[in-house]
Amino acid sequence: MRLERQQDELNRRQPDAPATRAAEQQRITRGTETQARQLQKVRDRLELNRLEEPALDELIDQAGRLVDRAQRTSDAAQAKLREAAAAEAQAARAAEAADPAAAQQSAEARARADAAQARAAQDQEAVRQRLEELTKLLDQGQDALGLKLELARLQTEQAALAQDTRELLPRTAGRATEDLPRELRERLEELRQRQEDLAEQARETVERMLDIAEALARQSASPQDGEPSAEQSDRDRATARALAEAAAVAQRQGLSQQMEQSEQGLEENRLSQAGEAQLDTLDTLEQMMKQLGDQDELRQELLRRRLLALAEKLRRLIESQAIEIASLEDAADDRVPVLAEAQSALWVRTIAVQTEAEADENTADVAPIIDQAIDAQAQALSALRGGDRAEALAVEAVALERLEEALAKVQEKQQEAQQDQTKKQRAELRKKYLELAERQAGLIDEVAPLLDAPTLTRRTRAALRGLSQQQGEIKDAAAELGDDVSDTVVFRRTHDLIERTAERARAPLSRGEDDGRVLPSQRKVVALLESMAAALDEIGTPPEFAENSPGGGAGGGGAGQAPPLVPTSSELKLLRGVQQAVYDETRRLNDEARGRPTAGQASRLDDLAAEQRELSDIGRRLIESMTPAAPGAESIRPAPITPTGDSGTPGGSETSADAEESAGP
Repeated sequence: MRLERQQDELNRRQPDAPATRAAEQQRITRGTETQARQLQKVRDRLELNRLEEPALDELIDQAGRLVDRAQRTSDAAQAKLREAAAAEAQAARAAEAADPAAAQQSAEARARADAAQARAAQDQEAVRQRLEELTKLLDQGQDALGLKLELARLQTEQAALAQDTRELLPRTAGRATEDLPRELRERLEELRQRQEDLAEQARETVERMLDIAEALARQSASPQDGEPSAEQSDRDRATARALAEAAAVAQRQGLSQQMEQSEQGLEENRLSQAGEAQLDTLDTLEQMMKQLGDQDELRQELLRRRLLALAEKLRRLIESQAIEIASLEDAADDRVPVLAEAQSALWVRTIAVQTEAEADENTADVAPIIDQAIDAQAQALSALRGGDRAEALAVEAVALERLEEALAKVQEKQQEAQQDQTKKQRAELRKKYLELAERQAGLIDEVAPLLDAPTLTRRTRAALRGLSQQQGEIKDAAAELGDDVSDTVVFRRTHDLIERTAERARAPLSRGEDDGRVLPSQRKVVALLESMAAALDEIGTPPEFAENSPGGGAGGGGAGQAPPLVPTSSELKLLRGVQQAVYDETRRLNDEARGRPTAGQASRLDDLAAEQRELSDIGRRLIESMTPAAPGAESIRPAPITPTGDSGTPGGSETSADAEESAGP
């Protein structure tokens, strides 16, 4: 990077006049400001296009922190160089005078200039190190992100190949390859070639993962060009581990063998076998993607541990400083100087904690606060040795205040880290809901043409039975996501509704039948999944329902607690969304029936009436969960939903008019 080279050249150059070095350092500061603006443009572009790529977001955030720290340190170097230039000018003016006092002033001014230049040199070296870390971050981030994007591309192309294989299956089933028309044989060969190419690309990707993981592990274990920051070391270890684990998944699951089986099945016109191998391949690729995503979680965990350790060290310093103050208050006058030894040991410990905080980019802004405590402790040492109890008490009290302020700052960072982690988990859950909704919509596109046919032929029924397996997989995937929100009210009950609705679609498909409820049920699953995703979208959340509002999900996000994965605002938004969906479907059915519903329409209206009663119960339970329980009262947990039978609701039914009236928004 050009800025890193400029800073390195400036540091290595023979000392120039401080004013000249200050001007050159200012150019580097402006360069870091330009870098910061460019990163902000990238952030704005990602937000504008609503692109969700956690690895890229994390890379930009880390780069932004490095640039910000380099900029602040460069500013500090400039200030010290200007201070040195002013001191040198003062020394020169004093040297022109002939009296001894002026000579003393000149010597003192030159000493201040030398000290300021020495401190500036330390800052300039720190700037170079931050810019070097930025270069490595972008290089390694590009490699790691490139591998993740490559894996995502493989996943997309393999899924497209699996889809094309399923579509070709009915046209080639039960026929020998040589008996197929030329067009179908060429199509089979095209699919086989695509699978062969994907297998080769996957092999190369896994090899690159292992190579980069090994290089990062070596760099983390044996750093060159000075010790890396704690954040960089964590980043290297997390990335190396994620890449190695992803490659291990490929080897353990037999990714190459799975792709070879698919290729062989395509070559021999055994498309069912090829399709099974392709599903196994997609599952392996999904597990590999998960491993690459876990590096963010690992980095967050390492940061959490460092903040926890720093907070504990600060608590011990605070306890020790409080003990020293109490001892000083109780000590006899002739014992005051004796306390200097213990205060000196505490001062050394505080310096060690300050050095640790300064070395970590995440806690660098805590270091100046601890530095103020160190200064106060040094003053206390002088006062203690001189027997000045009042002065020592005053400055030790200042040291205690600064240490408490530093601890509060670290605790704020702990809370921010928890909130960031929860936001990422929430975004990931939202993404999964949208992906599952997309899967369900894709299945509708396959089912709808088959059900629109005038009659269900033998081949159509067989195809429907095959598609019922996909409907079952969507149902199971939704149930698995439900485990993540098991301690909520509205989300958990909505998952119950999805499971029941998906089963209404799966059961007739498994029999190769259409009872008139398959497509409506499938569309409803899409609507419910999209409603849950929309409820987790933080954009548009009313300010009165902030993330840490009480109630909802796993509880509030008070001090010392992680904020809930599903906040109250999301529960309320989902309840409103499901209510609207029930109302819209009820109105649509009534408009179709025009007062004379068919048996199928009446059954669906009964289902909607039952769902409306359930929504009323869910709303009541949500309100109860948001209301603090009286001491000794039993906690209220959502009751399980009673499944409705094919004939309607349990315990009777409502008319279509009753259903519409109760379902009003």
